Amino acid sequence: MRKHTRPAGLLAAACLLAVLCACAPKETPPDTLEALQQAAYAAMETGDNAAVREAILAAEAQFAGQLDSALYRRLAEGADESLSEPGARAAYETLYERGELETAGMLRLARSLLDTGETLRARGLLEMAARRQDGQEAIGLLQGLTVPAGQETPETAALLREVLRAATTDDMPALTRQVQSAGWLNAVMPAAGFGGRRYGCTAEDGAEGEIHTWLDGAVPVSDLALTLLDGRAALIRVTPLGAARLCCESAEGSGAARLEYLDFESGAFLTVEGELRGGLFFGQTIFKTYDFSAGEGEAVRWQPLPEQPNGEYTGEFDENGRPAVRQRGAAGTVTVGYDASGRLYLTLGIPQGMSGEEGIGLSWFPLPKEQEETP
Repeated sequence: MRKHTRPAGLLAAACLLAVLCACAPKETPPDTLEALQQAAYAAMETGDNAAVREAILAAEAQFAGQLDSALYRRLAEGADESLSEPGARAAYETLYERGELETAGMLRLARSLLDTGETLRARGLLEMAARRQDGQEAIGLLQGLTVPAGQETPETAALLREVLRAATTDDMPALTRQVQSAGWLNAVMPAAGFGGRRYGCTAEDGAEGEIHTWLDGAVPVSDLALTLLDGRAALIRVTPLGAARLCCESAEGSGAARLEYLDFESGAFLTVEGELRGGLFFGQTIFKTYDFSAGEGEAVRWQPLPEQPNGEYTGEFDENGRPAVRQRGAAGTVTVGYDASGRLYLTLGIPQGMSGEEGIGLSWFPLPKEQEETP
């Protein structure tokens, strides 16, 4: 009789497959955000701080920036000033992005960013903190903060390079147009709506020095303090009132110097030539005034000037930059020089916040009013 062995073989194969399946490792279901957060909350109930931190960090490793704010606040608690503990700075940054970081926390995060050289990010954070009612400390930190031009956004860096290019080529018409443009005002003026910003420049940017943009009330001011590639020192100031450029033969800001000032409203152009000491004019100083018709473009006024000025005045300044000539003129002005006849004299308006006893330097320009008076 023939034996039927096929069913028995199939049965044996099925049994072997069952054994193999039973021995194979089971796949662990993937951790979910909810499961990992619940594990962190459970650890918090035990009071074991190390276990709490480990559980939160495990959740953050898989779901960065997605945890409950309560877990990020727990990570932030007890962090040192440098935020060097694992996860501490990420927790501060997440809370800041969510608008849940108090001013003290913003200052701590800003200092941590400064410690690692991230000055651009730190400035943005401090400008936000400065707007708050308790933001006085942030304002103080901003005053001493300089962001390298190379760290700026590509758009802002391009604007800074363009202005530096104009400054190093003595192209004042291009410079004044640029720093009064909407693009410049929106990009480089302080976002806080008050105070200022400082941009550090290197030779790779076109010149070494600093660009300082600030608000005098609601008036935007752009100051450049540069060491040009030819070794000269250049100080430039532009406001809606006018533009001034002071060049000195020495990078230290001492020696022969020439200042040029253009009043935008009147078209009056003033040059000052003399010796500079500590940023102030010293000794004999020559003032020359030029007038241009309203129809002449701004560029013409910065081109080679006429041989004969409208007026020329000579003044003497002491070691503190104070004029030695006798004082005449209207209130709020200071007399800086007389013409060759001794009858005509030149007065300059005293800038707000200064007095006639203070030395004459770039801080006097642009002026509220430059005027020539007769006795």
